[in-house]
Amino acid sequence: MAISYVNSAIFATTSVTTSVTCNVPASVQNGDLLLWSMGGAASSIALPSPPAGWALWNANLSAVGATGAVFWYRVACSEPSSYTVSGLTSGRYATFMSAYRGVDQTTPKDATNTTATNGANFATPPAITPVTVGAWPVMLEAAQITSAAAAPVGGSTNATALVGQATSTVASVANPALIEGYYSGWASGAFTFNLSKSAGSFSAGHVVVSALKPAVARANFLMFA
Repeated sequence: MAISYVNSAIFATTSVTTSVTCNVPASVQNGDLLLWSMGGAASSIALPSPPAGWALWNANLSAVGATGAVFWYRVACSEPSSYTVSGLTSGRYATFMSAYRGVDQTTPKDATNTTATNGANFATPPAITPVTVGAWPVMLEAAQITSAAAAPVGGSTNATALVGQATSTVASVANPALIEGYYSGWASGAFTFNLSKSAGSFSAGHVVVSALKPAVARANFLMFA
């Protein structure tokens, strides 16, 4: 079964908070893979507990730039309209939830995540080498910017799509920014996303690159007596 992108939902706070709510993307069906990203700009970043039913996809937590990124996942099943995380360190947060269809429900990762951190700019995505034919490389970046740029990343010359940017845009303060992209044309070997900065002054960044594993189509058998 081929993987496909379904939809995304984006939310970013404009004031300091200790809880964040993100809507579930529209058109989600049972069995879709949900990826939930959260980036923060706070005095410190701790790993929050996910809501029931979510599991850790990856966490990049660092005192560098006082920013952090947490990524969770779940297989969709009778979803509510939104999810909330509470008990966060007081700060500004950006959150992003996306849905992909046709991903293996038991082992959604096709390869070990690769990660990078940069204490002075957004992080350059490292290469990843998927294994299964039809796998999709996916990039999730959380960065901190110090100017009110609504779209700090200008684009990518090799991503199939950057599915969105969630950015808090308050002037003259540290703002979190989230960027997600995928590539649907991988065939073999290592793949590296490239990004171009368009606006804003970056002070830190964390990125995780994953590979989504395609679901195996079920075979139908006919039996004759």
